[in-house]
Amino acid sequence: MRVRADTLLGLATVALVAAVSLLPMVRLLAEALDPALMAQLTASPAFGRALGRSLITSIGGAAVALLLGTGLALAVGLTDCGGRRWVTAMALLPLLIPSQIIALAWIELLSPNNPLLILLGIAPEAGSPNPLYSPGGIILLLGVEHVPLIFLAVRAALRSVPGELIEAAQAEGAGPGPLLLRILLPLILPALLAAAALAFVACLGNFGIPALLGIPARYPTVPVLIYQRLAGFGPSILAEAGLMALALAAISAAVVLVARTMARARSRVLIGGGGQRPVGLVLPLRRWRRPVTLTLAALGLMMTVLPLLSLLATALTRAYGLPLTAETVTLAHFLRVLAAAQTLRGLVNSLWMSGLAAGLLILLALPFAVVEARAAAPWLRRLLRLFDPIIEAPYALPGVVLGIAMILLLIRPLPVFDVSLYGTAAIILLAYLARFFPLILRPVQAAVRQLDPVLDEAAQAQGAGFWLRLRRVHAPLLLPTAAAGALLVFLTAFSELTVSALLWARGTETIGIVIYFLEEGGDAPGAAALSILCLLIVFGLAGLSTRLPPRLRHLLPWGDA
Repeated sequence: MRVRADTLLGLATVALVAAVSLLPMVRLLAEALDPALMAQLTASPAFGRALGRSLITSIGGAAVALLLGTGLALAVGLTDCGGRRWVTAMALLPLLIPSQIIALAWIELLSPNNPLLILLGIAPEAGSPNPLYSPGGIILLLGVEHVPLIFLAVRAALRSVPGELIEAAQAEGAGPGPLLLRILLPLILPALLAAAALAFVACLGNFGIPALLGIPARYPTVPVLIYQRLAGFGPSILAEAGLMALALAAISAAVVLVARTMARARSRVLIGGGGQRPVGLVLPLRRWRRPVTLTLAALGLMMTVLPLLSLLATALTRAYGLPLTAETVTLAHFLRVLAAAQTLRGLVNSLWMSGLAAGLLILLALPFAVVEARAAAPWLRRLLRLFDPIIEAPYALPGVVLGIAMILLLIRPLPVFDVSLYGTAAIILLAYLARFFPLILRPVQAAVRQLDPVLDEAAQAQGAGFWLRLRRVHAPLLLPTAAAGALLVFLTAFSELTVSALLWARGTETIGIVIYFLEEGGDAPGAAALSILCLLIVFGLAGLSTRLPPRLRHLLPWGDA
């Protein structure tokens, strides 16, 4: 019996997705769900303390992100404050900065050895402890890192509110206060709940900030405890590490489910909202315009600009602890880290693994999305749609969960081939494919839905088979969208740390790993220099993305900043 081309392609993509996204999670469940191990871990004081710390810092970080992100989005979206594009750019900047670099930048900002503070004469007293090495410091930086999640959600929710609704309320005499509290906030509450849940989950699985701040403070969270246990005992405690990761996954799933349920219960349907212009200016600031603008500018500077300037100053100063002057400026730290074999290896590894992951995900996302939407067999379309939550899981769950799952799946040699991927770059690449697939698949799926089916039907009427239609009709129209998603994958994976920290081996270290170990080894100027080089690559690519056509630029979170 001859198999249709779309059926063959659909089953092949399902098999690939199952291999990289489903099998690791199944292996994790099979290994970790051991009643004896569960009882042992439940009675472990170290795990109990780490879990409590993870919950405290995640709730606190999500609260800080919710406060800052909502305030910034409301100020930009509803008021006439000055510099709204600049405030938007500052709010979204943490999205491009890896967590370990955010931590390093803030550590330098509040360090007694900060060259800028020493030059200005406002540096803390030499030898004084850095206040960031504390639970409060972890909470603050987790909040700052995840401000973009809240900001983007609130901004999108505000844009979906029809302006006519606000005008009707104003015509009835509603002032700014009632408009905000009784109309706008209830309408954007579902988006706020969903974004707050995502921020909590992202904080729960974060490794870079709790590692750089929590280890010196002896305040390890669960991801840090897993890393320490694996570094100390190796594969012998994989089952225990898997169960700890599974606990994070269960908490994350429960929080997301509760948030979605609450959001669904509070959602509102706006009758006749289609095509209406979105909400515009609601809260004119009048005499408060300048103070609010200055406050927002100061907040934006404190969140990212001043920490990054402090990091740059550390990288440019000849010796750690000297003021930044014309006599102390040097590029020696940049030259030193670039000359190190480990740095070059990490840079090359990050570039080729991130680039290859982005390219392979284009090849996987295009056929998956097209078959899901255009396959002739209804059962095949339903099968691919069933995989949507499976594809989402590795990205939605904490990264440490995927890292442990990949180790458990691939630590033994592959059947038939008798080849082990553990300790090789392939295991990191596979983890990238699983974790970042949604970043490219979702925009491509949306683009396929926007294509007129008449194009496909006309090609069929001319006798074009599925493979020809995929190459000549769908691929040319979808490739620009896929390329924009691939750029986002590359920028996210390039300096990723949480997954790589568990999967790297000698020779496969990524740039994020190298930066982390430089700081952990006490080479703050070297870590700062390498962080600046990493940011130059990321910011450069992000800047080039602003040259994309508007229909593609809006696919990137910072596209209309």
